[in-house]
Amino acid sequence: MKNKQKNRLVLLAALLSVVNTGFAQDINLTVKEVSEKRFIDNKTSYVNIRTVIDSLELDRDHLIRLKKAKAVDNNGNSLKQLKSLFYGSYFDSYDQIDITFKAPARQAEAIKEIKGTFQYFTPTEENKGRIIIRDFTKRIDENLIGETDPDLKLTVIDEDSLIHTKKNNETAYNAQLDKLHKKGGLGSTLEAVKDIAESLFYRLENRYNDSSSGKKDTLYCFIQDKGKKISGINIYNKSDKKINSGYSGGTHGIREIWLKEKLSPGCKLEVIVESKEAIKEIKFQLENIPLP
Repeated sequence: MKNKQKNRLVLLAALLSVVNTGFAQDINLTVKEVSEKRFIDNKTSYVNIRTVIDSLELDRDHLIRLKKAKAVDNNGNSLKQLKSLFYGSYFDSYDQIDITFKAPARQAEAIKEIKGTFQYFTPTEENKGRIIIRDFTKRIDENLIGETDPDLKLTVIDEDSLIHTKKNNETAYNAQLDKLHKKGGLGSTLEAVKDIAESLFYRLENRYNDSSSGKKDTLYCFIQDKGKKISGINIYNKSDKKINSGYSGGTHGIREIWLKEKLSPGCKLEVIVESKEAIKEIKFQLENIPLP
């Protein structure tokens, strides 16, 4: 049997107030579409409320996501919040956010009330949401951001040097591992650093080079992010042009960052961090939303 799906466009404006000291601004939230999908098998039936945010600046430096929401239908039953259908689970500059709940009983005719919180993320160097390391190529094999946040580590690794010393000079190889441990923050012990290095070698041996992708170079780094605060890493050349095109994660905290051009002196590294100082919370409330 085919899944039953109903859609209805509902226009509804709700005035929101930003609740945060030193940040006062009113914005409008409009319900663009209410859709419902019900299943007869074990899949969870849901209702999705797609909203549009107006009068709030949204771009690469002003991002938003849904933190949480609660809903009650017109019969007084609470609805369980689900992960947002398409938009809203992650920080984005898109002005539409999905608020998704487990579908109410068929007897329900409307959602009486939705209360929730958005998070508005405006990273800058001043609020610790943007960490800039200028001319970072001079600090290879060192933890570049540990002084800013003790929960974070980001170390760019000289993989060519590691490969060379491992093959030709065991003493130099062990010295580089020791530097990665002490200055780079890798591993709780030297043995743990060796495991991380082996993970890197495995990636190097199995990497896939596709010239059609425009990838000219690859930056290998070790990342430790206990609180999952890092939301982005960017590389800029000396002309302040962004040159990273994507990334690939791996085991033991190793990450590949793909570059559209070779690294050169004067390049800077930017880390976007979800710091408390960079995030403001916006309370919102919607009422009497008809169901399809």
